[in-house]
Amino acid sequence: MTGMDTEKLQELIKAYYNLTHIRVAVYNTNFEEILAYPEEYTPFCHMVSKSPGACRGCEESAARMCEKCTVTHETIIEKCHMGLTELVAPVYNGISVIGYIMLGQITDEPDHDAFVRSVLAKGDQYGIARERLLEQIKNVAYYPTDQVLDAARVVNALASYIVVSNLIYPTETLLAQSLLEYIARNLAGDVSVPTLCREFSISKSTLYRVTKLYAPEGIAAYIKKLRCNKACELLLHTDLTMSRIAEAVGYSDTAYFLRVFKKEKGICAGRYRKEKT
Repeated sequence: MTGMDTEKLQELIKAYYNLTHIRVAVYNTNFEEILAYPEEYTPFCHMVSKSPGACRGCEESAARMCEKCTVTHETIIEKCHMGLTELVAPVYNGISVIGYIMLGQITDEPDHDAFVRSVLAKGDQYGIARERLLEQIKNVAYYPTDQVLDAARVVNALASYIVVSNLIYPTETLLAQSLLEYIARNLAGDVSVPTLCREFSISKSTLYRVTKLYAPEGIAAYIKKLRCNKACELLLHTDLTMSRIAEAVGYSDTAYFLRVFKKEKGICAGRYRKEKT
């Protein structure tokens, strides 16, 4: 789940629309539209959405593009199921995708006649009357490909600004998950409390609060336990020396690592390796 500063985010996407005249929408991580400017669809998309099958196609197109963003962390430009050009940019905080910005309901097809034929053919699949489609196709704005690419560059900057300004932010459950995933990936590095607070732009009190359920013994004790568990894996399944294992789990001082391991596991690291292998 994510939270957002609705008022400021609404002002931001309105300003973007006023500059580009391209409808912009914000989606959550469930691929649901939660904010848009203008709020209403373009006349073409409004008409298409009245067809149940076409409406499902709209939802599936948006979800597919958002899913690609989740994997690639990159902006996606594609044609929707009706042949209109759409762009989805991930709102990525460096740890996970926490939302999406979608631009669309336009076309970058320079051949208008070909565009009309394509849309009519797709409309036939959903049983949408051709005369109604022809009436609304004229309302679909045309933007050359280079302008669409420029819009993509600007919306990428917009997504970064949204993260930096905390206009969209992880709720505590998602934040806790992101924190624990970050710690697990970076056991060999610096995962101290000051570093975690800096990386996630949170206070110490927030860090302790959101991780309390998963690390009731405290975040430092949780990290120590995680490092010792990882050391156990390396002792059992590799031939690494004690010093290399210490480095791999974030200890630059091998002697200190051995003391921590013995206190945590109740057995010396060397003895653990001999008895368990």
